[in-house]
Amino acid sequence: FFFFFFSFFFFFFFFFFFFFSFFFFLKLPKKIFSLKK
Repeated sequence: FFFFFFSFFFFFFFFFFFFFSFFFFLKLPKKIFSLKK
């Protein structure tokens, strides 16, 4: 039970980190372009 919970938590954390990284990289270029202009 504990192992299953830990695995689920790890998977959720990895998914959240991936989503955040994707969103950040998607928004960063636009900010850089806006800053350059």
